[in-house]
Amino acid sequence: MYKAPKTASTNRSMQRYELRGSEYGYFDSENPADSQAFLDGGNNIYLDRNNSLANTLRRIFRQNSSDNAELVYIVYNDQPPPGMSNSTSNGHTKGVVIFGARTGLWIVHSVPRFPDKLFTGKYSFPNSARENGQTIICTTFNIDKLNTIAAHLRKQNPTMYAASAPAALRSKYKELDLLFNKTFNPEEPFVAIDVLQAINGTAFTAFAKNGRLNKDIYSGVLAPTLETNLFVESWQNGNGGKLFPDLLDKYKVVDVKEIALRVGQKVMRWNSHEDHSKWAIGNETDWVCIGSINRMKSQFKRGGETLCLQHSVVHGLFAKAMVKHASYSIDKIRTCGRVL
Repeated sequence: MYKAPKTASTNRSMQRYELRGSEYGYFDSENPADSQAFLDGGNNIYLDRNNSLANTLRRIFRQNSSDNAELVYIVYNDQPPPGMSNSTSNGHTKGVVIFGARTGLWIVHSVPRFPDKLFTGKYSFPNSARENGQTIICTTFNIDKLNTIAAHLRKQNPTMYAASAPAALRSKYKELDLLFNKTFNPEEPFVAIDVLQAINGTAFTAFAKNGRLNKDIYSGVLAPTLETNLFVESWQNGNGGKLFPDLLDKYKVVDVKEIALRVGQKVMRWNSHEDHSKWAIGNETDWVCIGSINRMKSQFKRGGETLCLQHSVVHGLFAKAMVKHASYSIDKIRTCGRVL
């Protein structure tokens, strides 16, 4: 899911018009989009009607009931809802884990202060998220993947502000129990890499980074592991310390600067300064990664997670959305068929 930012209207000849910050497009494995556009999620991510995000999270938004005692849920966010404590020494990571007796889901996203107002009986999406673009990836797994997911969270040192698990599952899954005891894992190796097969058969390569790695996850881990140059869209505002391609790296990483998202029959356009999403695509490969951590120097010492998959259709959607990227006077750095 890719939510558009709130933008001011400009000249229509530039294919840009006012966005309210509630529009979104999505790709669903059960109802796949073609390679030309994301499916249109409608004009309001804030409403629960016909909203795939609201439907996915309904079990933690509905009111407390007896069956919640059998539910595993872990809600974490480095920018938690108002009134909840946080530390900048924790991971820069946002997500939700929900499992029942046999299956469950893992959401990795970029949305601050989300989710909030859990178990109140009503879905909510933070108004503070309206201003910027955001990405959300949801994957479904059999419960035998729960231990690995918990191990990835332990590696990241997340800020967990809502969590529960039955005693029987904590006893069965050691990593889950350690996570609930807040016994995090800062030891070597400082990156956990695991291939997790989703229920529909899609293979996701999951990367969890601990802050002790002290390097950029994109150039230091993803590009060399996936063996591809990368285009990266992430938060580039503020004093975090921008990064540039390293000529000594075998695989180069270049920042996206402008996005034109094709959603249904619409094209929604904005620049990276309006985008809080975190995604990367391979150059001349079909790797797509969606995560929680930025490509900034300030993120070297923060934990974080990225989920990657090889998917030609999804890659095509993101590649078409990237209409401008950083350029440098560097000979023969080829990216998507162009020389930068």
